[in-house]
Amino acid sequence: MIAVVGVIGLISISDGIKNMVNESLGSLQGVQVLQKDSLSPMLSRVDMDIISEIESFPEVDIVTPRVFGIASSIDGKAFLSGGMSMGGTAEIIGIDAAKEGLSGKTGFDASQITQGRFLKPSDTYSAVLGKKIADDYKKSVGSVVELNDIRFKVIGIWTTGSASTDNMILIPISVARKMFGIESDKASMLTVYTKDPEAVDAISKKIELRIDGVDAKSGSEYAADVSSVFGSLDMFFWAISSIAVLVGGVGILNTMLMSVMERFRDFGILKAIGWGESDIMNLVLSESAILGGAGGLMGIAIGYTLVEIAKPVLGFPMYVSPTLATTAFLLALGLGIIGGFYPAHKASKLDPIEAIRYG
Repeated sequence: MIAVVGVIGLISISDGIKNMVNESLGSLQGVQVLQKDSLSPMLSRVDMDIISEIESFPEVDIVTPRVFGIASSIDGKAFLSGGMSMGGTAEIIGIDAAKEGLSGKTGFDASQITQGRFLKPSDTYSAVLGKKIADDYKKSVGSVVELNDIRFKVIGIWTTGSASTDNMILIPISVARKMFGIESDKASMLTVYTKDPEAVDAISKKIELRIDGVDAKSGSEYAADVSSVFGSLDMFFWAISSIAVLVGGVGILNTMLMSVMERFRDFGILKAIGWGESDIMNLVLSESAILGGAGGLMGIAIGYTLVEIAKPVLGFPMYVSPTLATTAFLLALGLGIIGGFYPAHKASKLDPIEAIRYG
């Protein structure tokens, strides 16, 4: 049970982050152009002068630049102590309102505004808040919000229904550049919209072939790349969990060994009336498997409950997937069988006369 709770708790963090990344990046339309080998838009710098070159491709409809950064403080408080959860990063995105409006395909359009309006090209220190940010900081249209010590007027609240994107804040790209110290001829990322949605893969290859120093991929491709990075995180968490697994295995071995020793006389009688070694083995291994399986089910129930309690408190995007629950149960079952093998073997080799006399 302890081993399963440990596995559920740790791996759910990794699965939750991967799920959030897939949800966020996978929903992006068009082709995302970042600086070569930049895993995150926040670490990327792309030259704005390549926009005209990309827009000259016949397959391309429009290219929109974006600047990405983190809200290190909101309303004068450090982000982590300002009522927001440490698992849900408040992301500030600087957008070119004129181009975003022209594309008509972006995830940042007026159709997702639940209060107020979307950014206009004439706006300066104005912000559109994701619903989660607005709820957590009790903001509405007309409120003032201080982001990284800069005051903004809230002109709109938007939601996509996704926990990750509802933690985003949209501001004019010119202000975002000043906030994050990015040159006026640079952007964190370019989003390329094609005239034919089916041409996304072809245009991404074309951009990488003709323009040096950039990576161009669809949102789902970036999500797959980022998810693969979390494979190493999974390995780290499994390594930590293996300590609990080892303890669980030793616990079952000790429990079953003591159980066998206490029942020497019973096993001797069973062998005396005709039970074979395989019958004794099967009996003890079945008991051990039931013990492991019961511990696994209890561990899954406790682990899931703890994750649901911890999720809103810690804010980590924890996620207990059916695959994780199944893996944890099979792990517990396997521990039961492995832990019971030696006691089962010991019981099967008992001499019936000596066993009855021992009892």
